[in-house]
Amino acid sequence: QADTCSLSDMECRNSVRVCGAQTMHDMEQEAGYIRYEVERVLNRHLRMHGGMSPANPHAPLLNGNVVGGNFYLAKTYGNVDGVDYESAGYVDRVHTQRIEQALKNNDVVLLTTVGSSRLGDLVSVNGNHLAASVATSLQARKLVYFSSNGGVLRKRGEKQSLQD
Repeated sequence: QADTCSLSDMECRNSVRVCGAQTMHDMEQEAGYIRYEVERVLNRHLRMHGGMSPANPHAPLLNGNVVGGNFYLAKTYGNVDGVDYESAGYVDRVHTQRIEQALKNNDVVLLTTVGSSRLGDLVSVNGNHLAASVATSLQARKLVYFSSNGGVLRKRGEKQSLQD
């Protein structure tokens, strides 16, 4: 049974995109282009305005970079209840120490939803789940990520948003 997903031209099962070879190829190209553009704009902003010093939040830093890389491993869902999710999957492990080291270097860590498995296969990961997995792994107090779906985070059972 197909559920509705934000991308209407893709097959969805249980609110998960089924990602075949062509879909993954298209996602690789789009993720690469978007990553390049975000990295370019963030780098320009860092060069023009600097980052923030942990020791002195009002003193700009000009030595931060935007870095991306192999900061997490992903695993495919595989075949669940007779549905082959092909390349769709989830975050299996976050390389917390690598991210923490980049942050200590005043770098901005940029992640994409196209991850890789332990064997190097590409895996499509839900961006909201990726952001939550990384934030949880880092025990982060704040989380900033880009999403095409609007939303407000709330603690379970509470009406007030976490932003309030």
